[in-house]
Amino acid sequence: MIFFRKFLLFFIFCIPILAFAEKSKILGFDLESSVGFKTCKINEIVYEENQKVSDLVWQQIFVPYVSMDVFSCIYKLHLDTKYETSVPVQTGFLEDYDYLNSSDVISNYSKHDLYVDKDFSIQFQLS
Repeated sequence: MIFFRKFLLFFIFCIPILAFAEKSKILGFDLESSVGFKTCKINEIVYEENQKVSDLVWQQIFVPYVSMDVFSCIYKLHLDTKYETSVPVQTGFLEDYDYLNSSDVISNYSKHDLYVDKDFSIQFQLS
């Protein structure tokens, strides 16, 4: 309830400022959101003493994401902020190839389900 009151007070005080700023072009604000899917394949090769030891392959298929962009302007100073996060979901697989004596012969192979639960990014741009 306290959060709601603070949120309400913030908007009560900010609406007149934003209305004035829009007329005088001192302050600009824009909000944009989007949803979509990402797909990627990541390869990681591990070497030890110039010999291939392991090869990991992550195959992410149709990872749903949500994105929000905030564009703000005060006079001629522009701040663009973007936040993007993926929805936690099982998507794709992880293949692990292990090599022991030779980098050509696979000594162990395993395949696992791939879960995406902490994929997010935050970007700031000031101009």
